[in-house]
Amino acid sequence: MSTRREFLSTTAAAIALSASNAEAAPAEPWYRRTTRWGQTNITEKDPVRYDIPWWREFWKRTQVQGVIINAGGIVAY
Repeated sequence: MSTRREFLSTTAAAIALSASNAEAAPAEPWYRRTTRWGQTNITEKDPVRYDIPWWREFWKRTQVQGVIINAGGIVAY
């Protein structure tokens, strides 16, 4: 059986740990916090000529946080 002092100490530690975890967790999902989006449209001809490493470097250099990739071109519609 624990003493009242041990109980209060343990409870205070648990509350402090819970509060620090709540502050570390983002309030919203990543796609709601994203402010800089990149977009590219891929056509049916692009799979053989699309330069993925160039685009990855471009998005990294421009600090894009999220990417929208539209694939299929007019064939998809």
